[in-house]
Amino acid sequence: CEAETPARFAIAALRKDFPEALRKPKIAWLDRLARRPLGVLHELVVEILTTSPELHPSKLVALGLHDAVLALLTSPSDKARRYAIEHARAHAAELDAERLLDLVADAPDDTGAFAAQVLMARPARTLGVALLGRMLAFDATSKWASEQLDTAFERAELTPAFLINMLY
Repeated sequence: CEAETPARFAIAALRKDFPEALRKPKIAWLDRLARRPLGVLHELVVEILTTSPELHPSKLVALGLHDAVLALLTSPSDKARRYAIEHARAHAAELDAERLLDLVADAPDDTGAFAAQVLMARPARTLGVALLGRMLAFDATSKWASEQLDTAFERAELTPAFLINMLY
């Protein structure tokens, strides 16, 4: 489906005519649904994940659904984003800093706030000068990044190339 209305119709038909397909879904199908840009599909994925014991959150990584659930971090559905944030919170240490910064920049407010919180919980030296410099561009992280650049790094570590980059 390309739009919410036909997707709702298809989901209603699935529930009525093929309930077994929703009780025991194929992993590849769930992965595809999670990556579609429709909130109603994301809500269906979350419903299936929360009602199926075989798809318990502790099993998602082993089943290959970890990235699919992380794709829900930018979902138009509040319900799907909340589910994805809770999953991501359990795996926060494993999340790539670049991906988190992209979420701060482009994701809905709740996801962006979560990503900013995870980034700011990491040591500044682990993030590095370049990433901290990029964090200066966002309201959620700029104050913290500025403080970290002042306190965690020596002036000599802020290279002319970095300073020129920050100027432009």
